Amino acid sequence: MMCADPYLPRTLADVLVKTGFTPTQDESRAWADDLRGLGESYFFSLNRYLFVASAL
Repeated sequence: MMCADPYLPRTLADVLVKTGFTPTQDESRAWADDLRGLGESYFFSLNRYLFVASAL
């Protein structure tokens, strides 16, 4: 059984940037606006991550 990397939360941002994942400010704003557009009764919680990657 594989265990999650205990250091991932501390290294995730740096790893994503090094691999070229850099969302633009417009993309971030659009994502936030979309969530706000769902209404006040909508609850959003982001607490887990799943990434699938492959070498180019």
